[in-house]
Amino acid sequence: MSDINKFIERANKAQQLWKETSSEQRSELLEKVCEVIEDKKQEIANTFMKK
Repeated sequence: MSDINKFIERANKAQQLWKETSSEQRSELLEKVCEVIEDKKQEIANTFMKK
């Protein structure tokens, strides 16, 4: 199986898990992701600004 096919298979499995996740759980997870991004925004910006 090629790398792209493996990637597609994993993405499909992840989408199915996300689909089965309750909206409350999704909300909690996304809030945590936002917190991490907020905490690391300067580090993220520096990474994008590097040449």
